[in-house]
Amino acid sequence: LNVEELDPAGKSLADALRVSFGVLKFVMIALIVAYLFSGMTNVKEGTVAVRTIFGSVQGDPSRQVLQPGGPYLWWPEPIGQFVTVPTTVQRVSLNDSFWFGIRPGTEAQSLDEMEPGELMPGRDGSLLTADRNIVHARWQVNFQIVDPVKFIRNVGFTPTPRDIDDMPRVYQQMRPADRPLYAARQMVRFAVERAIVRVTAQ
Repeated sequence: LNVEELDPAGKSLADALRVSFGVLKFVMIALIVAYLFSGMTNVKEGTVAVRTIFGSVQGDPSRQVLQPGGPYLWWPEPIGQFVTVPTTVQRVSLNDSFWFGIRPGTEAQSLDEMEPGELMPGRDGSLLTADRNIVHARWQVNFQIVDPVKFIRNVGFTPTPRDIDDMPRVYQQMRPADRPLYAARQMVRFAVERAIVRVTAQ
């Protein structure tokens, strides 16, 4: 179309369309660049990061774990993701599993002050020893993740919507980045509870 052959109104419309198309191209390029750079991140102290593409760990085995620092550039979500793993010591407290329940308003109550028959199985936790005694105990367990890649592959998997539906409500309401550590804590909790029952029974 020859712009010179158009009337003044047509020329104005053609110029406006040309300018609009130029602005649109600029905006599209800017959005693509912004999207690509949205995958950039810094790794905080006390954590390391592992790069994944569609949930699969990527990179040379000697360079899969990114140390604190940055910035690191990677494919943005949903294509790629930086999965951060804490390197600090994590703590799991078993305060209720093997401890008797305390009624509201009696927080200072000891087991000796409880009335006979007040302990109820299913509500009050306890352990049985080999000589048939009942033990109440509270435990605190410290653990540390030493292999972030194995942690992500075995614990920090990306659950499917069906998996999430089967999880507790607290898990469903968590940010996806917090779910692997929650799963690790639960695994440690269950393993330690089982070990405590076994050892105490012996």
